[in-house]
Amino acid sequence: MKALTAGVDEAGRGPVLGPLVVACAITDDPAGLAAAGVRDSKTLTPAQRERLEAGLKVSLTAFALVVIEPNEIDLGRRKRSLNAIEGEAFSRAVASAAASRGLRALSALQADAADASESAFRAMLVRGLAREAPSLSVARFAVEHKADLRYPAVSAASILAKVERDRRIRELSERVGEPIGSGYPSDPATVAFLRGYIRANQDLPPFARRSWQPAKDLLREAGVGRTPLERFDGG
Repeated sequence: MKALTAGVDEAGRGPVLGPLVVACAITDDPAGLAAAGVRDSKTLTPAQRERLEAGLKVSLTAFALVVIEPNEIDLGRRKRSLNAIEGEAFSRAVASAAASRGLRALSALQADAADASESAFRAMLVRGLAREAPSLSVARFAVEHKADLRYPAVSAASILAKVERDRRIRELSERVGEPIGSGYPSDPATVAFLRGYIRANQDLPPFARRSWQPAKDLLREAGVGRTPLERFDGG
């Protein structure tokens, strides 16, 4: 087998609705990914992402997804930063992908830095992998901002993560029986859904991130007061 490169990226860091999805993609042919049209998921249409996702799940040496639900994010942020939560998820995704194929070594691990400091996030990944996959050897780390633009393996991971998050948002919309938008606070459809839900239920939906400031602002706007998480924390 050729040298193996793992790429890691996430989708859904900032939304007020829905999960954070982290993906790891392991390949022995980064050039082949680029030739197939794999690039940063944000530059692709939904149809292009879904087409590429289907091919990636067949052609990649290994891949894994880690899904962090809103309640997990809220509880986790009581003790640590979102960057730390993401660092743990990145490490778990790499460990899971490698374990799925019994891989013991990677020539490179490339990741989109989820921290203002690339070196700090690299250190998180090194520590996380030592804990999650102590027998996995990584020859080189490349942890950079906008790595999804530079490295095909990271681009592949960004596609896997984005398609899975979009799929879960559609499932949530079907469950509640009305459009919920993209889940981002900048999306008028998402804000309209949240305002309507709060008006009808005097609370946020269970798939909202209660610790997010936009969610707290909408509750206060509706006169509901402190969120359940704030009451629990005694804040």
